[in-house]
Parts: sequence; structure tokens; C-alpha cells
Amino acid sequence: DHSVKGVAEGAVDGVADGVGATMERSGKDGAYRVIENLWFSRGSFYKVVDPAHPETGSPLALSSNINLYTIPVENVTSFVRNTMSSRYVRGETVLIDFSYFVHPTAIGHWLEYLLPLTSARRLEGLDVKPPGTVLVMHLKRVFVFEWVRAALGAAFGAGPDLAWRRQRALPFPVIFQAETSSVWSQIGQRLEGLGDDEWVCFERVLVARDVIDGGPRTSFMDEGGERDARRFRQNMWDMYDVVGRDSGEAREVEDRGDAPKRRITLLHKSANRRIRNRILLREMLAEFGEVDEVELGEDVPMARQVKIMAHTDILVSTHTSGLANAMFLPPGALVVELRHRNFLEDMERTFEMQIKSLQDVTWVSWKAMNIVYLHEDDERKFQAWGTSCDVDECVEAHTLVDIVVDVDAVMQLIRGSLK
Repeated sequence: DHSVKGVAEGAVDGVADGVGATMERSGKDGAYRVIENLWFSRGSFYKVVDPAHPETGSPLALSSNINLYTIPVENVTSFVRNTMSSRYVRGETVLIDFSYFVHPTAIGHWLEYLLPLTSARRLEGLDVKPPGTVLVMHLKRVFVFEWVRAALGAAFGAGPDLAWRRQRALPFPVIFQAETSSVWSQIGQRLEGLGDDEWVCFERVLVARDVIDGGPRTSFMDEGGERDARRFRQNMWDMYDVVGRDSGEAREVEDRGDAPKRRITLLHKSANRRIRNRILLREMLAEFGEVDEVELGEDVPMARQVKIMAHTDILVSTHTSGLANAMFLPPGALVVELRHRNFLEDMERTFEMQIKSLQDVTWVSWKAMNIVYLHEDDERKFQAWGTSCDVDECVEAHTLVDIVVDVDAVMQLIRGSLK
């Protein structure tokens, strides 16, 4: 039972003896927070504090979409005993506030949460075993589809037992909010398994500072950050029986004359951010190796997505969610990201930073100035905007474009990268 009711203990048996006032601290220059005794009820999070505490009752930000309200109490034990309809979740809970809940299938944003959390758990000494619970806010269960479940397993899976990986069953419960028909009302819902008047206390919660609040997009750039990113990749390979690629068996990508042909994957989209002269681009890429053109949508099994990436030497793609799969490329691979003008500059660096965190995959980019808007209204409103178009309508408009590639320029870029 992956609801609060299924993983929690009742108040009389657990909370009164184990819970104290809410305590919190920050780690890695504010990149994450650890909160002990964090309370939740009726769609909101609360910290229970002594009334002499200098903080007021005004809400603080727990994350981009979540407020943290203060409850001053004279005696925590009395508060717990008087809150008889309560439950207690012991151990570590990882909290994920998916800020882009209006775009729930944008897999690239998942790594913006999972990769920093892998580093935070390492720094806290928690990466030796899976978390006790993962709490996913604002999303319906249907949006935690196979790709997301696999990424959760790769991020938080730990320990020598690979049985769960081979079975592809998560070794920890995932708790959601009760579902509603509206994505906006989903934000304020109770947790599944809780009644409307019930409370739950989480013993210890880890939450990463998200990108919208200035948090990192990838694993931490410290001495262990490279290992965090590579372990994420290795865990994913283990789940899908990709063996030996991280031990030096992957072929280095270089200009090798008569060596076996490189394996080139050209990611294609059928809805938007298409390459208008894709045939010419593919003909050019064939000069460097064998080209396989694929579209990695939700209907493509995760096993196929991972194995395509693990056996790719050169990956070519427009800036699209499919580039999140570049985290599964082997050492020595090359990524050519085809960006396009007027896309929000900060957002377009997401995949660049994630790929570079591996430190054994090369990333290069080329920017298309010749773009085709799919809607005339978007072209009229936004074609003259620069990379600072950070309003929602402008950002959305620049995802609904196609591009025309300067094939000769990309060819020279690849040649220079293979030297």
C-alpha cells in the first residue's frame, strides 16, 4: 500500500514518543534542506515550533510551489496527543516538488530534481541504501510513467542487491496527493491514504532547492559530483542489462579512418522542433558512420531507449526532452545539440549542464537562426524577441517551431570535435 496509511504508524504507537519540534538545516550553500518532524495536513506543510521562537506565523517557502506554515505550540507532546488523527512516517523521506506540473511529460525537468538529490543524499551519508519514502507533489500517478520510474530507481537505488533493478520495481514506496480533475486544484489536496482531518508527521525530509529558486540543475560540482552522475547512469544500465560500458569497453569516438563505423543516433520529433532539411542532415551524418533515426516518445519502452543510448557514439538532436536520454550515453560519446534562436537562454543550458556532469561525454552545440514558427500569431508577437523572453507565452511559442540546419556548419563542428 503506497499511501501514507500504508507506510505510516499511528500517533499513539509512534509519534508521541519520537517526535519533537521541527528542526531544519541547509547543506551545500543552500542547495538542499533537511527538515526533521515536518507536518502535513489538508494540502499544506507545517513546522511545529516553540511559541518563543522568533519566527512569525507567516508562511515560508519550502519550494517553488509549497509554503511552509508555522504552528507555535507550548508542548509538542501535548500537541501530538491532542491530534489523535495523526500518523508518523519514520526514516528518510525525499520530497519532490515538480515545479513544471503543467508540463508533466517534460522528462528533462525530472533530472533537474533527481541529480541534485543524488548528491545531497551522498553528502548526508544516505546514499548507501534507498530512501524510506519518496513524496511526489502535484502530479497524478499517470505522469510517473516508465521513464520517470526508471529515473527514480537510478537516482535513489543503492546497495549490492540488484534484484529490484532487474525486476524494475522501485525499492521504496512513492506517495502522491489525492487526484482531482484539475491540475491547479491538485496542488492543495491531501495525501493519498489520509482523511480530510488527519495529520502526518515525517521524521526526516530531504528537499533540494529547485531551479526556479536558483538551485543546481545537475549533480553538485564537487569532488563527488562526477561519481553521482556516473552512478546514476550505471544504475540505469544495470536495470536494463547494459554491461561493461562504464569499465572502459566503450569505444572512444575519434577520427579513425578504417575503424568500425560509428553508431550515430539522430533524434527526431514529429510534432515540433523538427528539422526541415532532415534528409540532407542525415546524408551528411552518414559520412561519419551508420545513422539510425529514432523518435523516443512515451510509447517507446524504456529498455529500448536506454540500449539505444548505451550503444550510440554520436547523438544529434534539437533541444527537446529526448536529450535527457543523453545521460545514458557511454564514455567517449559526442552530443551535438541543435539549438534555435530566441529560446530562453537559461533554460536551454539544462542538457548541456547535465551531460557535462558525466565528464566523460563531449557536448557541443550549434544554433539555428533560420526557424519556422508553427503558428502565425507566435511569429508576429515573438520573432523579434531575444533570449530573455521569460514570460510563459513567449517560452511556449519558442517550443512550437521547426528549424533549418546549416548542414555544412554542423559537419565542420562534428569534424572539429572528433579530432
